[in-house]
This record gives sequence, structure tokens and C-alpha cells, in this order.
Amino acid sequence: MRQLHLQRFKRTSLGALALFVPILLLFLMAYQSSSAIGNADPTIGFTTTSINVNENAGTIDIPVQLSATTTNTIQVQYETFDGTAKAGTDYINTNGTLSIPAGTISDTIPVTIRDNTSYTGNRFFYLELVNPVSATLSSNYRLQINIIENDSTPVPTSTPGGQIYADAYEPNNTLATAYTVSTNQVGATAQQLCSITLWPVGDTDFFKFWGKTGTSYKAYTTNLSAGLDTYMTLYDTQGGIMGTNDDYESGSRASRLNFSVGTEGFYYIRIVNQDPSDPANKTYCLQIDEVLAPTPTPSPTPIPGDDCEFNSTIETACLLGNGEVKKATFIPVYGSSQDSDYYKLWVKPGIRYTCETFNLSPYADTNIILYDQNGNPFDPWIGNDDREIGDPSSKVEYWSTYTGYLMILVGPVNPPPYEDSALHTYDIQCTADPATPTPVPTDTPVFVPPSGGTGGTGGTGSTSATATPFDFPTPFPTPTPIDFSAF
Repeated sequence: MRQLHLQRFKRTSLGALALFVPILLLFLMAYQSSSAIGNADPTIGFTTTSINVNENAGTIDIPVQLSATTTNTIQVQYETFDGTAKAGTDYINTNGTLSIPAGTISDTIPVTIRDNTSYTGNRFFYLELVNPVSATLSSNYRLQINIIENDSTPVPTSTPGGQIYADAYEPNNTLATAYTVSTNQVGATAQQLCSITLWPVGDTDFFKFWGKTGTSYKAYTTNLSAGLDTYMTLYDTQGGIMGTNDDYESGSRASRLNFSVGTEGFYYIRIVNQDPSDPANKTYCLQIDEVLAPTPTPSPTPIPGDDCEFNSTIETACLLGNGEVKKATFIPVYGSSQDSDYYKLWVKPGIRYTCETFNLSPYADTNIILYDQNGNPFDPWIGNDDREIGDPSSKVEYWSTYTGYLMILVGPVNPPPYEDSALHTYDIQCTADPATPTPVPTDTPVFVPPSGGTGGTGGTGSTSATATPFDFPTPFPTPTPIDFSAF
């Protein structure tokens, strides 16, 4: 009987254990899953992607938020960069590192808006988060800050003759009030907006048009009155600058930009007057034409060996990654008489970038020139022909002051004929490292006795000066004495 009870107890215990083990395993799995989630890095970002602030807001605090609290201190770098608003004029350029202590979920970044007394319209700039530590960036890592104009719109006044010099497209002094322009389709009869004024002094004209994906356009000013000098800026659908132009050819004060669009939407054009004279009763016309993209003309004998062709224009610049090596040739393509290669490298402030050509063939001789993200040369120019005497490769260094693309032009010093161009090969690479300023030499203190004294003061009352080394002349030989007694 005792053995029978013992067998029943064993069967009951085993059955209970069989039920308990799966429950225990499920509990352990759930605990491990929750622990893994708790240990994952949180995301960090702004609470929105766009905010509006008044021009006279002064310093504002921009909130930055984590998706969850952690036991680690979270760090992230931040920086501002221009949209239509300009650093130093419309806002104070800001950059630094934000630290969010363990156990907290948010903090703020101070940004200062600058007020002015003239009407410039609404404009915007960006604040961006980069390089998080112990966190990942959320989709709201970039914030567009819209500055709302607080000065009243200039009201046109009449001359004694009763004529008003404001045009029919005003007010169009901001992106928000841009006047809509119809583009001329390929082959259509050209239509223009005319009798446009840039009055009064400082007037800004904004226009917008609908761009279609993969379509090329030409925007240009014409029929300028004497005393007008237009300057054109093109913005994409997000308000980023795509290009600028002052005088599109020598002797002309008109502006023109040729471009292609990759995203369908509204694109914007801004026109200002570079001429400081009175713009009263002076007008211009604006026209935007849809144009046919150039049809590629194959090379007579296509030759491999170039990683980037076609990249002979800024618009077709080849993207370079940091430390990436591209192989290239100076083979003219698409019917051009000379091959020049454009590259673009994404740069950020406070970083030194070195771009160089190397592995040149015995026939190649390169020249490098750097341009900013709008295709304008730096002032002074940044470029290099020969790295050193006897070395035809090129090397330039640039300490970046902005966030955007650095444009790099590499051209042949001696353009080769087509039949020899395949022999002119080179490699290009750009690398980045934090800029280290050259230490300023320290003056060596030199004891100078006080003026008017003799023997000095034993060191007290002396002044410091910088010793200027100089070369002593070779002493003249001592002359042989002449005996004058004989005379």
C-alpha cells in the first residue's frame, strides 16, 4: 500500500512539473525580451520638423527629446545652417554638444533670432542634430525655423506726376508670397512676365513655378532698363539654394540659370538689384523655358577606366565619399573638345579636407580648383597645379566653414587630343580630419636696459622685446701700417 501511494505521489509531482516548466520558460523569455528592449539605445530628435518664430523673439529654447529614459548620459552635436535666412544677419550661428543626463528625457538648445528695422520678408534656417552618443537619430533630426517678418510691407508712393513704380506682381517679397509663373513648354511660343520693377531700393522679387521630375529648365531675365543689374537665386522645393547667377555673360547685366529638377513640386526664383542707383521707372522681364536635355553623343571609341563620366558640369558632379578613391581619365565625351571632371564632397564646419590627385600616368598633368556649393570660386581662389616641382599631381587643403557640398574641378593642364586622351589617367581622393590651428610663435623676452641709465638695474625695471636676428657683415681685413717718417 505504501508503495502504491509513493507511485501516485511521483506521478502527481511529475505532472505538476510538466505543467510548470513551460510556464517558467515563457516567463524567462518575456523577461529577456523586456530587458533587451530596455537596454536598446533610445532615439533623439526634435518634437517637430518646423516651427514659426517672430523676428523679435530674441533667444528661444528649442526642445530636444528622447524616446525613453536611460541609465546613460546621452550626447548629441548640433549646428545651424542657412536657408533663405543668413547667419549673422537674421540669426546667430550656433553649434555645440547637448548632454541629457541619465534618468531625464529632454533638454533644450538656445537659438538667437536677430531683429532688424527693414522689411525683408519671412525667411528660414535650419537646426540639425548630428553624431549622437548612446542614442540614434529620430526622423526629426532636422528642424526648419521660420522667421516671421514683423516690419510692415513698404507701401509704394506716388511721384508728383502721379506715377507709381510698384509692378503688378507685388507683393512678392517672400517665398510665401512668391508670384506663380507659367513655364514655356519645349517648342511653345515664348511668354514673359514684363514691366517688373525692383523699386524701391532694396526690393526683392520672388517667383515660383511648377517643376516636373527629370525636366530641364532655363530661367533668365531680359529687357533690362539701363541702371538695373539683376542677381538670380534658385531654390528647390524645400527652400534649399540650387544655384545663383549675376551676369551670365560678359557685358550683360541679365541673369540666367540652366538646371534640371529631380523632384516634382514648386521651385522658387529670387531677383534682387545689384545696381545701387535709383531704380524708379526701371523694369525687366522674366522668362522660364522648358528645354530639351542634351542628347549624349557617344565617344568615337568608348574606353573604360573612368568611374564617373559623364561629370563635366557642376550639375553632373560625381559624388565622392570621405577617403573614397575614384579612377578617372581625360577622355572628351558627348562631343566636347576637352574633358574636365567635377566632383562633390559633403563637408561640415571645423573640418580640414584634403583633396589630391595621385597615380598619374606619365602623360597626365592635373590642376585642381575648389568651388563652394553654389558653384562660386572662393575668395581668394583655392587651387593647385603641381604638388611640387617635378610632380604634376595636385593637392589642396580646405578648412570648411559651412555644411553642404564642396565642388572640386580637376582639369588637364595640357588638354590631350582625343586619340591620346586614354593615356591621361589619374586617381582622386578627399580625406577629412579636424582642423588643428598652427600655434602662434611666442616672443623670446630680451632684456633691454632702461634709457638714460648706465649699467642697468640688474634686471629690475627692464622691458621685453623680440630679438630680431640679422647677419653680421664679413669684417674687413686689418690694413698694414704705413711708415710716414720717410716723407
